[in-house]
Amino acid sequence: MPNRLKPMNQLTVGRLLTACLAGLWLSAATSASEAPPSSTIADPLVGHSPAVLLDDSEPVYPRPALHENREGWVRVGFEINRDGRVVNAVVEESVGGSIFETAALRSVGRWRFEPARLNGRPVAQLRNSTIVTFALNERARGSSQRFADRYNDILELIKKDQLERADVLARSVFDQWPLNLYELTKLWSLRAELSLIQNDFRAAESALRKATANRGRWLDSDAYRSLLLARVHVDLEIGKFKKAIDLFDELVAMDPDRSDELTQTSQMIQSLQNIIDSDQTLATDGVIQRNEGCKACRDSWTFEPVRRTFTVAIIEGTLKELVMNCTNVKVPFEFIVDKTWFLPAHSGQCEVALFGAAGTTFRVYQPAGP
Repeated sequence: MPNRLKPMNQLTVGRLLTACLAGLWLSAATSASEAPPSSTIADPLVGHSPAVLLDDSEPVYPRPALHENREGWVRVGFEINRDGRVVNAVVEESVGGSIFETAALRSVGRWRFEPARLNGRPVAQLRNSTIVTFALNERARGSSQRFADRYNDILELIKKDQLERADVLARSVFDQWPLNLYELTKLWSLRAELSLIQNDFRAAESALRKATANRGRWLDSDAYRSLLLARVHVDLEIGKFKKAIDLFDELVAMDPDRSDELTQTSQMIQSLQNIIDSDQTLATDGVIQRNEGCKACRDSWTFEPVRRTFTVAIIEGTLKELVMNCTNVKVPFEFIVDKTWFLPAHSGQCEVALFGAAGTTFRVYQPAGP
């Protein structure tokens, strides 16, 4: 089916350029007894080899979604035990409706791996994530006429600066009709643009994350680059430093011949790296949020530390649990106020998740030092 949509407006990321590093909330320089660590949390374990997928059985397409021509995807986090079996699978994010979440968990639960090994002995691999896609036509990039009409109605409201009406209309489209993955991607891209116009960077981060999932499979290359660039600047703004660096590296790798277009962003990333490698304390404001559209997801806030030590302070609301989810270590803790948290040596790549009441705000400090 041909695409009936008008070209998507280019996301305006220039407005972020002068303000992005404000998200660092740097404190005054502090002394450090040892040389500051690099941005890598932990070196890979010597003698360690990762798990290898042996059998990834196809998911069963939910029959009601099949009858409605509904599509979607689910990001599943899971662990691989020493027998190569999947355990503790959870839904991290989903798009297209909760009907796909159960099917995705069942599918990933049947996967089998050659287990990770350390010095020849099988070991658990604890931090893994995959996207299970439910698509009736993997190559389709078209939309229905009614979706195209509603999409263009939202664009007109944005042009007229009727942002609240545009936001309400955009949200209603998710509930009114079954959508294909092309339509879902276009709609999340539009939601991201709306959020940026309103300077709601946390909503923009969530929408951009959903719009760029599956590595932009339902976007043309220029639109995908534009969205990734927006994600870099938004992640800088909200203090997700490791993610901003990783996304920028992906942008450069996509088309090295166009790296000169990223000069200003490259300078910002280098400034960030210099700060990370300094003796200054980094601070990031966080908020516990609901993951829109995901029925099985817990209210949470996640980040990837760039230092081994961090504290959580200035809490307004309730934090209940903190989970250190690393490649080689996964530890859930009951949250304790005024506690200093430390990522174990050789823990691998880490993500820290905080759980609590939606709307709870706090600040995460990452001091320099061991």
